[in-house]
Amino acid sequence: MDLPELLGRRLAAQFLSTRSSSAPGAVVERLGAVQAQDPAASITAVAIRGDGGTDRAVGQAIDAGHVIRTHILRPTWHLVAADDLRWMMALTGPRILSGGEGRFRELGLTPEVRSRARGIFEKLLTEGPATRDEARIRWASEGIPTEGQATPHLLMDAELNLLACSGPRRGTEVTYDLVDRRVPRSPLVREEEADARLALRYLAGHGPATAQDLVWWSGLPLGRVRRALEAGMPALRREPFKEAEVWYVDGPRPSSGSRFQWLPAYDEYVIAFADRSPILAPEVQGRAINKNGIFWPVILDGGRVAGTWRAAAKKGNWTVTADWFTPPDDEGLAAHKAWEGELNRIRNGALGSEPLEAISSRRP
Repeated sequence: MDLPELLGRRLAAQFLSTRSSSAPGAVVERLGAVQAQDPAASITAVAIRGDGGTDRAVGQAIDAGHVIRTHILRPTWHLVAADDLRWMMALTGPRILSGGEGRFRELGLTPEVRSRARGIFEKLLTEGPATRDEARIRWASEGIPTEGQATPHLLMDAELNLLACSGPRRGTEVTYDLVDRRVPRSPLVREEEADARLALRYLAGHGPATAQDLVWWSGLPLGRVRRALEAGMPALRREPFKEAEVWYVDGPRPSSGSRFQWLPAYDEYVIAFADRSPILAPEVQGRAINKNGIFWPVILDGGRVAGTWRAAAKKGNWTVTADWFTPPDDEGLAAHKAWEGELNRIRNGALGSEPLEAISSRRP
């Protein structure tokens, strides 16, 4: 497989060269999970993959519980389809909890304290969805540590134990709700079957990719990933790519879509791979990903990162500033102007009653 085919297949797999006509939940399901530590960026990441998608529609899907925002896969937030939450969390949640045990103890959150905190939180959520501050106040009143990073770690613990997940927005505030109220129970999935399902989902929405890429994205060890890939045959294809071997689902085919794509921060097209060299030249990597692991919004030209962009809103109108790695041609300049109009259409000025810039700055 050569580089143009790999990039063409990835763009098609991610609904970037050809948009999806499906609802936001189906777009998220196709990708398996969408990194969501930046809430606004993750919402836009789903919206741009839909034919006529908007941030408002994605926000409504989260409010309705069709899409869930929670800690899963790796120790960060992701959007997942509601139907995938339980089996995916059963597969990856215990590993995240085990890996974070040292940090929990540093914060005074022993297993016993966390168990008691979950019981208190469950009682609170039984009364209805609750905000982070409401959880913090209830925990503090019961003698649970809440200072500094203790509160967010308690919330993450509740998510990883399938007690709580994202709830409907309450005006301008994000809430948590009981998983049992948001997501119907489903049959248990054996570990081997879940591994294979996760591998297929990743490759359908991201491939072609290497086994190491899947290790990075899923948090699973290499041995289990290799077995999952073998279990995925014959639905999977594998081919050599440079010195590696890449796996992919046979379809959709590369498309002759737009030469340029404009992606939000932390987009799956960039973040979901251990090896980003096919899309990002080493000499410009620091301009798209900083030393602290911040992934900036990027511009793709033929599937490779050609620059970064930022947007600012004034009186409901978004303007886009681009930082091209090399001066753009006329087609690139036209793409810039087209994206500014598309961004204004996608963002619609607000999600519900809250300006998007307020969501961007919040880390619930």
